[in-house]
Amino acid sequence: MWIIFTWVIFGLVTFSHGVEKLSNLESCALGFCPQKKYAVAIHNALIADIKINESAIISTITNKTADDLEAIYVVYKSVYGESLINQLRDYLTGKFEELVIALISRDYDFYAREIHHCLRGNSDDENVLIDILLTQEGEKLRALKQAYTIHYLTSLEEEFEKHTTGNFRKLILKLLECKRDEYEEINYSHAENDARKLYHAG
Repeated sequence: MWIIFTWVIFGLVTFSHGVEKLSNLESCALGFCPQKKYAVAIHNALIADIKINESAIISTITNKTADDLEAIYVVYKSVYGESLINQLRDYLTGKFEELVIALISRDYDFYAREIHHCLRGNSDDENVLIDILLTQEGEKLRALKQAYTIHYLTSLEEEFEKHTTGNFRKLILKLLECKRDEYEEINYSHAENDARKLYHAG
């Protein structure tokens, strides 16, 4: 009996250590979701009787990692059947709304919304578009393109074809091909040749 009991305890301890090594989303898939209580806390803060408990929202999200916040986002949907982003938009306002949504959002979802706002909204800031697209590595840029298509049912390429012109459009469409060399080692000979071509191109 004691041998069996010992092995059961050993198995539980081993499992708990294993769960710690898993990501939040993997843990949730196994039925052990440490971020569920935070999803509940955010929900309760939003639907508070008197007014929205902004302090509770701040204390819940500001000390979480990106992995934690992604798990909260996913768990909220599974528990309440609503998108956390949509709920935040419904209940919050102003700069606080924008900041909380930016923190909760996965980076490629956030960038997809910012690009859409620049292309379709009131802002036409080419610098924002350049800052976003030039800083994305191949894998992240592909994820961003996929997120944009999911959210807005059209491709980034089609959007830039419609809403930009000239050499700026050519540059962006070239970037969206995701063919940039991502090797960390610098080829100085190629860099020099490229610099000369740019110089002579004016």
